This record gives sequence, C-alpha cells and structure tokens, in this order.
Amino acid sequence: MSARRPRPWLEAVLLAAALLASELACDVGFMLDAFGRAKVLGSLQQEAGSVAGGLATTALLMLATVVTLTLVACRGWVACSRPARAALVERLGGGRAARLAVHAGATLACVNVLYSLQQFVAPGSRLRESWAAMLSGALDRPVPVQPLAYAVPTLALVIVASLMTASLVLSRPLRRRAAAWGAATVLLVAGWSLATAPGALRPFTTPGNVVMLGLDSFQDNRLALRPAGRRLAPHISAFLDDSFRFENAWTPLARTYPSWISILTGRWPTRDGVRFNLAPDAQAAPDNRFLGDELAAAGFSTFHATDETRFSIIRPQHGFQSLVHPPMGVSDFVLANLFDCSLLNLARRTALGEALFPALRDNRASPSYDPELWTRHVLSAIDELPRDRPVFLAIHLCGDHWPFSTSAPWSLCSPDPVESCIAMVDDQAGALLDAFRAAGLLQRSVTVMLSDHGDGWRGPGDQLNSHGDDFTSAWSNRIVLGLQAPGLAAGRSDALVRSIDLYPTVLELLGRPVDEAAIDGRSLVPLLRGEPQAPRPLYAESELDKRQYSLRQLIERNAHWYSVDPADGLVHIREDGCREFLATRHYMLVEGDLRLIAIPYRGDFELLRFDVALPQHERVADEVGAAERTAMLRRLAEHYALPVDELLAAARADGFLGPSLAMHGVTTGSAARR
Repeated sequence: MSARRPRPWLEAVLLAAALLASELACDVGFMLDAFGRAKVLGSLQQEAGSVAGGLATTALLMLATVVTLTLVACRGWVACSRPARAALVERLGGGRAARLAVHAGATLACVNVLYSLQQFVAPGSRLRESWAAMLSGALDRPVPVQPLAYAVPTLALVIVASLMTASLVLSRPLRRRAAAWGAATVLLVAGWSLATAPGALRPFTTPGNVVMLGLDSFQDNRLALRPAGRRLAPHISAFLDDSFRFENAWTPLARTYPSWISILTGRWPTRDGVRFNLAPDAQAAPDNRFLGDELAAAGFSTFHATDETRFSIIRPQHGFQSLVHPPMGVSDFVLANLFDCSLLNLARRTALGEALFPALRDNRASPSYDPELWTRHVLSAIDELPRDRPVFLAIHLCGDHWPFSTSAPWSLCSPDPVESCIAMVDDQAGALLDAFRAAGLLQRSVTVMLSDHGDGWRGPGDQLNSHGDDFTSAWSNRIVLGLQAPGLAAGRSDALVRSIDLYPTVLELLGRPVDEAAIDGRSLVPLLRGEPQAPRPLYAESELDKRQYSLRQLIERNAHWYSVDPADGLVHIREDGCREFLATRHYMLVEGDLRLIAIPYRGDFELLRFDVALPQHERVADEVGAAERTAMLRRLAEHYALPVDELLAAARADGFLGPSLAMHGVTTGSAARR
C-alpha cells in the first residue's frame, strides 16, 4: 500500500501545478477582459509587436520565480503534513477511500489557508475569483468582518495547524529539518531586511531647501479637521494644524499629470500645453521652465519620488535629477496586472520578496504593494543626496486613489475603503515627516503639503465618480494646501488660491527672482503676511467625460486613443484622441463664492453659490443677473479660446442668461463689433 503512495516531490509538483493553473487562468482571463475594455490596455493590442520582446524576458523571469516559490511552499506543506496524514489514514483503516478523503481534506484546508491569508494581506487581489480559492471556500473579503465568512478559514487553519503539529511530534527527522529550514528562512528574510533597512537620515545642515509632499486624490472633506470631526489622518492633520493653511485652494485640472505640470511650471494647462494624463511630449509648451530647473540652476539637488506612474509620467525632463519610481510604461500596465499570484503577494511583503520581483518594485498598481517598503526605498535614496547644497524634494503618495484598495493592516481600519487608504497614506506621510524632522530638514525648508486634486467618489456602486471627468462635485478640484517655513507662523486663509500660485511662492520665500511674465501664478507670500490682495479667479477644465460614450463606444474607440513609443515603452495619448477629448470638455470659472459650470457640447450652463467651509452645500445662484453671468461666461470663453458668440447663444438657448440680453443692457461680442 505504501508503495502506491505518491512520492513527496510528485505530490508537491501536482499541488503547485494546480495552484498555478488556477491563478494564471484567473490572471489571463482578467488581462483578456482588460484588453477588450480598458482604455490603455485595449490600445496596447495594436502595439504588441513593438513591446512584446522587452516584456517577454521579464515576464519569463518573474514566472520562473513564482513557480519556484510555489513549488518550494508546496513541498514544505507536503513534508510537514505527510506523517500526520499517514497516521490518520492508518487509523481510518488504511483503505483507498480513507487515503483519498484525508488527502483531499488536508489539501483543501491548505489551499483555504493560503488564499484566505493572501486575501487578508492583499484584499485587492483578484484571486478570490480563482477556481482553487472558490473550491476551497477561502475567505473572500476580510472587511467588513462577518463571523460566518471566517468560520471555514478558521476551521481550515485548525486542520492545517493540527496536521503540522502532529507531524512534528511523530517524526524526529522532520523536526530537525523543519528547525533548520525555518531558522535559515527567518535568518535570510530578517537579515536581508536589516541589511537593506535605511538608518537615520544623515543631518541636513544647508538652509533654504524645498520639500513638496503630495497626496494624490486626497478628499479635503475627509480630513475632518473641523472641531466636530474625527481625525482620520493624525500625521497629516498635525502638519496642517502647524501650517499656514489655505482652506480655499483649487487645481485647474483634476488629473495627476496635468495638475503636477501646472504646479511645476506655475502655468495654466492651456499655457503649459499638458491637458491630459499621458499627454504626448510634443504638446508641452517648448518654453516651459520647471521649478526643478530653476532650482537646479541655483545649485539645488532635485529629487522626485512616487509609487504610481501609469498615468503620471514625470521624468528628468521635468526638472528632476534623481527619481524613485516604479518601472514606467508598458511594463507598468501589463506586468502589475498579469502577476497576481498568492505566493508572490505574500513574499513581496518582505524586503527579500520585493527584491525578487524588481519589475513590480514600488508599484501601487500591484495588489502586493507594501507602502512601508516604498517609504524605506525613498528614504534610502534621499540619504544618498549630497549635503553640501540645498535639496528640492517632490514626493507624491498615490495610495488614496480610486478604486481605493490597500493592503493589510490598513485595509482592516474601516469598512469604508477611502478611510483605509487615508490611514495608509497618513502613515507614509508620518514616517517621511518624522525622518525629515529628525535630520533637521523640515527646520531648514519651505515645506508644502498639497493634494494634486480631490475626488468625488460617493462610495461602492459609484462607477462614474467625479474624478476630473466633470464638475458634479466641487471636491474633485478642491485641494489640501498647507505651508511651513522658517519664521512662518501657523494660520489660515479663506482666500481663493490656485496650485499654480506655488511656483512664485516658493521662489519668493527662497529670495529667488520670479519672471512674472513667464507664469500665470501669483505669489501667496502677501497672504502669508496677512496683506490684502486682489481676488484670484480659478479657471478649470475636465478631462474626458465618460458619460459622453456608451460602454460599447468606449470599447470600440479604445484602440484609437493610446500609443506606445517603442524607443522607451512609454504610453501616450494619440493626437487624434486629444482632439476628440477636447471636444467634450466641461469648463468651470470660480470667482469668490460663485462657481460657473459650462458644458458647451451639451449646451448646459449652471451658476452655483457655495460656502468655503462647506462647498458641498451649494445652491443655484438665481439672484445673480444676466449681466454678471454674461461677463463671467465671456471671461471663461476667452481663457479657453472658445467661440464667445456661440457660447453666449447656447447659454441664451439654455435659459441661463434669461429671455433677452437686451433687457439687461448687454450686447454680444458680434453686436459690439458691428
């Protein structure tokens, strides 16, 4: 009977093959679906020949590593459970039925524990939909906690722990081997972590540094800084409490790449030329002068770090000498989606496991992303910067972003995924700020905390969240903005300010000259001093309005929107896609507490009045007359080079300007010219 038992390695190979087949089938199925419906991935089908060669080698190396990890783990399980399973089969009579029952039950329990654990650690994983996970009854969603959902995983854990404990009791050689392998694994993993862990940052002694800490997609209304609110982000809130905070700050375009280009140039997107995520480089204005370039010319070391580059392609040409980024371009879109594997997801929560998969390093797009490891990498890179000259650090944290998925333990903080993401980003920000403070950097820097844009997501089921697509929610364009600098007291301002105002503000605080003719922003320094200033308007535009297209149209048109540069593998939106998207823009002008929204291609116009502290409580500004409405609409049209007469005619047809402009003493542009 014993001769008919499968050999341990054969049993391990069969189990590993079953797990890998299930996981790869799940991943490939997702990719095929994504290539059919996702904008960028759908477009890559046409570019497959130019990028496949570069991806193939990396993908094969990753696959080999995943296979090895899975095979070793399965061999370990077989070895540590085999003596107990054999004893149990003998106690049940030793027949074939008993052997099959014990083997099947033990295997299902092991698979359940594996997938429950990886789903607990990486709840953004798709493997809950794999047939192996579903067959074993593994945990589906860890949060919210439901006792019945945890019942089967708990039972499976008890079975696995009991089998392994019994095997160790029954077999002395197994105890010796398990102790040796366990000690070696712990020493290797812990030793690698200690060897690669950054120490305390070397002190910064040069004054006049600049630190920008960006919070991607951060909803200002979620911070709950008001006295009655809960502090969801204690580190971020503490920094803002000690800052000069601008409570009425806005971005001109609520998408990461255009927003950051505006920050770094001090220009409106219409002037800097970057009006799309992944905009082609040819559209950028040739006379853009980036803040990093200005500071580098003054002797600064310039540094940029982020954990998300799929739609924001900041590079050295944007004024940065050093970068800490995930791999950018096609590999970012494909590999992070293709390799969602259980042992990979678990291994990458360690420094050694992260090193085994360099193609996924620091990539928030991967479900196995570890924010603490990314923070370590950033601090290690910063520690290498020279100390004999000032530094300009721009660090962008992307964890609080739709679809709002994060790893444990932050995923367990709240059933609200946004709150979990905020908790994760807050811990990252806290670790960075603490390290900078201990090294004396914050005390010698102009430090800016800001969000590139906000988000209007309403919760589960909101598939068309206001995320730069429209102006349904004011929170999409409202940003967090707080400044600290030597000698600057904490304070607050309700004055309307824009992200483009940071460029001249930083330069003025450093005592650097500002070419006001080359930028559109206005320095915030007078407001920091409490001096009155003329009101500032905000001109804002949306990106693609997803509601303009049906799902079928999106699928059919996807492949015409993006292209891949075979030279560097970067993905850009096509020129014809840019033209098509511009035709469906929404536009907004904010002046004081008035918010004008114009959607020319739909002939829709709206004027709202809001409270700075509670912008979600807006009301239609019926009391504002046609003359003021027309003047605002004209300013908006002139800023975006829209046809003024056509816009006014559409607004009149919509009833936005009343039945007759002549009643209010207003003439159109064409009438005035006549």
